[in-house]
Amino acid sequence: MKLSPTNTLLSYSFLLIQHVHSIGFANTPTTRDLHLAATLGLSADSVILDPVAFRKMVDTFYTRTIPTEYADIPIDHDNHTVGTYKNRYWVTTKYYKSGGPVFLYDVGESSAYSSAQHMLGESAFFREYLEEFGGLGIVWEHRYYGESLPMGPVNTDTPAENFKYLTHAQAIADIPYFAQDFSRPEFPFEDLSPKGTPWVMIGGSYSGMRTAFTRDEYPDTIYAAFASSAPVQARADMSVYFEQVYRGMVVNGYEGCAHDLHAAMSYVDSQLALNGTASDDVKKLFLGEGGEVNSNGDFTAALAYIYGTFQSYGTGGGDTGLGSLCDWLEAVPTATRASPTATSTATATKREQGKPVSRILGRRVRNAPEEVADEPSAATSTPWTGWAPIIGHRAVTERFASWPELIPLINSYAATECDLQYGSEHCDLGGKLTDPASIAWTWQYCSQWGFFQADNITPNPTHGLLSTYQSLAYNQEICYRQFPGALEAGFLPSAPSTEATNDETGGWLIRPSNTYWSGGEFDPWRTLSPLSTESFAPDFVTFRSNIPQCNRETAEREIFGYVMPNAMHCFDFNMQFEGGEVSRNLFKSALNEWLPCWEGKAKRAWIG
Repeated sequence: MKLSPTNTLLSYSFLLIQHVHSIGFANTPTTRDLHLAATLGLSADSVILDPVAFRKMVDTFYTRTIPTEYADIPIDHDNHTVGTYKNRYWVTTKYYKSGGPVFLYDVGESSAYSSAQHMLGESAFFREYLEEFGGLGIVWEHRYYGESLPMGPVNTDTPAENFKYLTHAQAIADIPYFAQDFSRPEFPFEDLSPKGTPWVMIGGSYSGMRTAFTRDEYPDTIYAAFASSAPVQARADMSVYFEQVYRGMVVNGYEGCAHDLHAAMSYVDSQLALNGTASDDVKKLFLGEGGEVNSNGDFTAALAYIYGTFQSYGTGGGDTGLGSLCDWLEAVPTATRASPTATSTATATKREQGKPVSRILGRRVRNAPEEVADEPSAATSTPWTGWAPIIGHRAVTERFASWPELIPLINSYAATECDLQYGSEHCDLGGKLTDPASIAWTWQYCSQWGFFQADNITPNPTHGLLSTYQSLAYNQEICYRQFPGALEAGFLPSAPSTEATNDETGGWLIRPSNTYWSGGEFDPWRTLSPLSTESFAPDFVTFRSNIPQCNRETAEREIFGYVMPNAMHCFDFNMQFEGGEVSRNLFKSALNEWLPCWEGKAKRAWIG
């Protein structure tokens, strides 16, 4: 394997900021930017309302550029004659001490450049481990993302055949291949390969899955693993995603809002079912003139974007956060049947773009009390059943449609130009995804993982937060739309091959030794991790924070892990969330016990 460093001094102003743990909502650029904003302590508004200013702002968080390096990796690990491609990675030796471990952070399903700059910088949690253990840090880019492209560029013209090397087996084999010959010219007498140095892998969300799987499948490469918010169980039906949103809303004081959103979605469905004028009118109510061209599925998928900030911010996040919508929806029950034109210019609060959020999780703390002096408090006035039983489903729906941040939110996610006040000819929500990372991730979940986030009407229909048009069938339709002809050509299965994937990986039954699992109480992705407490998850699994002995797998009914109270997705990687420190420290304590057990080809003194 040939390793070659190359300086890539690209300006952040021209980069699409992409970050970690972004699965969900089609892995859009907005989703990835929201996670980065939350990690940096910025509100969701900075991303939704002024993305250009947000990306310029990110410039100020990084004081130096980590150079990009490349590794030659086989395109096909089962047949090396197919050739190789160059996979990107980044390294810091700033904290390395002789004998210290190698820490590898896997970025997962996005371009890794900006993640590498953040993770290897001074403000990320990753630095804590490098500094404490005298470690060498590596950030790894996943094949088919960023510039690590085995079959050339990924775009809407990429033939389905070119995705045949984008599989779990191929992608997870990249890291052991890379690691076996890893070295650094500044440490010529150090064996930094897994034979001579313990490798510790860290990841969150999809990269957390990869972290656990790599430790399980390649234990001679990865000695210890930290898998945060890792949904290792492939499953087509992930409607439970929104059950977690419902639970988080209830606990954080928004039960009435959850019921009203359910009522509004039910009203929308009733109008769509009438077809004709009624269907067109309800689409125009939310999207303005031109919105009626969208299918029922595409239209109601756009309404689901209101939950897009939840896994990064909970019910917080700023004016575009879920809590802000609830405050708007619940505060003025008498504001009913307002016309879209009249309400589109209303402003619920002053927009303070880029200002740090007062709280990452929970009810949004308003910056100026006078902004809402003329509105009753949602916290004190909203019945737990919501306003719909009192003022009617239609009135609640119209109030929802008049939320000033709804159109900016939809346009941000869908890259459209819908206009509630003036209408638009550019409000088509049914096009293909064009973002390369979104395309690659869609291939992955359509082929192997599933994760279809349909309406959560089971087990309790009253909890449903989406339209019933957000079905498993609609999610499958997205796969066919994005990759036309792939099914007929035999490259894409008729449904995600989740059973075969779980047979291959072991799913949530894997128990690799030296592995720590974490998740948030209301993290939608914890539902498919070994820390799941759902009715369809394995029974009688006990989560414990007692550190297991090194190199010993836990029993099937035991997990070394921690569920962070009132936390969401990968919140232990978020330095703004105080509760994350407990989780990070558990893994530090575990490493202090596990690393002294490591024995390579020649046991070395571990530097603690």
